[in-house]
Amino acid sequence: GLDPDDEPFFRGTTEHFDVRRVVARIHPRTPLPDLGKKFDLVTGHRVCFHRIRRAENGEWLEWSSADWEFFINDVRTRFLKTDGRLLLEFNRRQDGSSFFTDEWRAFFESQGARVFRWKALLAAEPSQRPRFKQI
Repeated sequence: GLDPDDEPFFRGTTEHFDVRRVVARIHPRTPLPDLGKKFDLVTGHRVCFHRIRRAENGEWLEWSSADWEFFINDVRTRFLKTDGRLLLEFNRRQDGSSFFTDEWRAFFESQGARVFRWKALLAAEPSQRPRFKQI
């Protein structure tokens, strides 16, 4: 796992399941730490690393589309196996609305994402649009 170590729940979960953990923060346009291998699935649960700081009005200043594009490409090229997937699950906005405004939905879809509710699923290959598993 990769997290900032400020949440005891995630620390306990990784210890319980004996998951190797790398303590780090995710910053815009900065490569993620090298984990030494590629994965079938990379997940971000309750993603909030894209929040930079609060503006004077209390709203979050967030990453730009260029910041997201860098992050997505970094994960695709350095962390996903050929048929790997990146699943991002976002928190709701402060007013309770979805992270995916019309603009953000269009951006993530332009990156090959399949968007469903508060989640985005991307394939290692940008031209593929993966499907969420139907139950």
